[in-house]
Amino acid sequence: MKHHMTYRSFLGTAALLASTTASLADVTAQEVWNGWKTYAESTGQTLNIGSRDNENGAIILHNISMNFDMPNGKSSASLERLEFRERGDGTVAVTMSPDLPISISTARPESGSLDLTMIAHQTGLSIVASGTPENINFDYLASRIALELDKLFVDGDAVDLNASVAINDSNGKYSIQSDSGKSIASSMRAASLAYDVVIPDPEKGGKMTISGKMNDISTRSSLSVPTGLNMADPAAMFASAFSGDSHFKAGASSSHAQLSGQPDEFTLDTSSDGTTLDARIGDGGLSYGGSSTGVKYAFRSPSLPFPELTASAGEIGLLLAMPMARSDTDKDFSFKLNLKDVEFADALWNMFDPGQVMPRDPTTLSLDISGRMHWLVDLFDQQAVDNFPGDSPLMINKLTINDVEVSTLGARVTGKGDFTFDNSDTTTFKGMPAPAGAIDLTLVGVYGLLDRLGQMGILPQDQAAGVTMMLGLFARPGGDADTLVSKIEVKGDGSVFANGQQLK
Repeated sequence: MKHHMTYRSFLGTAALLASTTASLADVTAQEVWNGWKTYAESTGQTLNIGSRDNENGAIILHNISMNFDMPNGKSSASLERLEFRERGDGTVAVTMSPDLPISISTARPESGSLDLTMIAHQTGLSIVASGTPENINFDYLASRIALELDKLFVDGDAVDLNASVAINDSNGKYSIQSDSGKSIASSMRAASLAYDVVIPDPEKGGKMTISGKMNDISTRSSLSVPTGLNMADPAAMFASAFSGDSHFKAGASSSHAQLSGQPDEFTLDTSSDGTTLDARIGDGGLSYGGSSTGVKYAFRSPSLPFPELTASAGEIGLLLAMPMARSDTDKDFSFKLNLKDVEFADALWNMFDPGQVMPRDPTTLSLDISGRMHWLVDLFDQQAVDNFPGDSPLMINKLTINDVEVSTLGARVTGKGDFTFDNSDTTTFKGMPAPAGAIDLTLVGVYGLLDRLGQMGILPQDQAAGVTMMLGLFARPGGDADTLVSKIEVKGDGSVFANGQQLK
């Protein structure tokens, strides 16, 4: 998000320090300030200095403000004091005011305006810079760095919302290297991250409270910014040599949400053993993904017919990678979804299956697909997207189903396949590009599932017979008991085959 740039310049870039060991090269206070200022300006920020004092080996700046223009708004931040003081060993100590006010304003015709102010607080922050003027390193440690919402207005109306997030007992490294552009690398470790949100409801009464904590936080990131790049222009970022990646990892985490003071009040508690998030921008594309393990949920409400509803998952994971820039040639894309070992409480099962006819094994749903695609327009040019003359500016020419699995209620379906698409033919399959290819499926335990549904009275015998007949058309027996295999083929002329038998 754009306002992160503001925070990074004054607190992120500032929240870093040089080595605690002796430096191989020296930097002066002026060189560190020059590097800081040059980096801020290279990312589209405007710095204004109220006044400057020069002491022996020190630069003291007063009333610093920074402004950053965004496509649909702007952000700004201010510091009362920022000091760069040489320590006599080739390093420079950086100190600043404990509070950093930040304001953000956005306005869109379709979504209205939003104005907010936040205050970043730091306690026990120590920053030291070292290295060379071309490669300045920062190392930092802080007992607490917090961000608190001060005011929020939506379409000019004040919103009563309290929100804060704090990082506790953190330390990290940050480096800025100047070459043909800017290369930035950072890493951070923290004992914990905690957040709190309180949302009153003046119309219905009551309030929503959300709180949570993550332990054992670690992050790392890198950024390469070409000379002259306008960071406020997303299209330019994806069309240039700009690149960046980030990694986030946390240990045991928990959250609590509660709606109180209303008839439909509830509480929701969640926890996980660990979480990872990864993001990357580069080569005209974007990838984002993450996973959580050992996930647990507990939902409580007076409206429930039992005390609480619980669920758990061994793993929940998602990954999306795709091109974002306009192109005349295909680029790779991929999508992965993984819901592994999902289990529900017996109280929920007993509502639908009091006789315990169904096996209550964990449920798994996984999907892994990839392919080739390209965009015919610039996604960040809303007018070009709205005025695109064709059916869709997205061209998918190849789709590979690397793996699909659905395992639940004692049955399991797996499959793999490959398809190509004729984007010039959108009539054979009624508006979608004509596909050509095949998918191989294996079904295990399906007949047993049909029998159990019949025992429960959910699937009448005549309907079960109809389903069995349909399975006979699409599948044939496999090598093991209650196993079916099927090969579904789609031809470019619109014909469809199942195990060699034409269905359409």
